[in-house]
Amino acid sequence: MRRRRGARIHARTVICAGPEELLLTMDNEELGMIDIKVLMLDFIFAGMDTTSSTRLWVFVYLINHPTHQTRLQAEVDAITTPHRRLPPLDDLDALPHTRAVIKEIVRFAPFAPLALPHQMAAAAKFAGYHILAGAQVIYNVVGIHAAMDDSEFRPDRWIERGNLSIMEGNVTLGAGRRMCSGVHLATREMVLPVARAMACVGVANANGGWWLWRRRSG
Repeated sequence: MRRRRGARIHARTVICAGPEELLLTMDNEELGMIDIKVLMLDFIFAGMDTTSSTRLWVFVYLINHPTHQTRLQAEVDAITTPHRRLPPLDDLDALPHTRAVIKEIVRFAPFAPLALPHQMAAAAKFAGYHILAGAQVIYNVVGIHAAMDDSEFRPDRWIERGNLSIMEGNVTLGAGRRMCSGVHLATREMVLPVARAMACVGVANANGGWWLWRRRSG
């Protein structure tokens, strides 16, 4: 790995003391140990595993589509070079291609092939099916995405449509009134780490099929 030459970039580390705060609530008899375990599982599966698996797929697709990797690096260089820093949240609107690539990958490789179950509040008919009130409905995320667009990996579709919001055009994070409440946080947790990674490294396929990380020079 090679570090990029030139600007010095400093990143701040933010530490969340969530688990400690939860244990304090147990001492105050506000939450029990089972409640805390359930909450921590929610943090891991809903707030951590989802975004980390998406970032993993981002690097897989960038390895197989190096042209898009080059475009992502050029986009983030337009921020890091003049400002001599990594992109913060304020630069989210200046990263359209990064957002488009992530949105396309979320469409191609959703972190969950099936959505969480929803319960019918009232009976309804849909596509010739009669769905009873109280029935559980689980929609097929992969199938819906395949039917909505073609099978070509083309992030520019979202830029051309002026539709970079991760909530529109895919159902990975849910849909309707019961969609993921952390969608805005998830967007930032996916876009910023990818942009900062592209500012510092490049990814490629090394011999033997392993990933190869190279620090960028320039």
